[in-house]
Amino acid sequence: MMGGEIAEHVGQWLVEVVLPLLLSLMLAAGIALANKYIQRIQDVRIREILEELVRAAEQLFGDGRGPEKFDYVMGEAAERGLTVSRPQVEATVNALFPRFDPWPDAEGE
Repeated sequence: MMGGEIAEHVGQWLVEVVLPLLLSLMLAAGIALANKYIQRIQDVRIREILEELVRAAEQLFGDGRGPEKFDYVMGEAAERGLTVSRPQVEATVNALFPRFDPWPDAEGE
């Protein structure tokens, strides 16, 4: 019966040690996936708010006056509890209002 006892101990070990470990790993992976999904939703939300603020600044301040528009966007974002960086705002501006460069670098010719 020694072989049966060993098999029983191995089975018990699998249930008591390995199974909880696997379940913990699966739970950790699920939490990481959920966090990634939540972050993606937040990124989309921030992008949409920035687009709204950049459009509003463009309407309020018109052509030029970039520093004033930038300050407006940063201030309004802060009032909404968002922390955004200058590169985020610049990327939003460039996405909404792409600039055509009529004078490409002469090096490329």
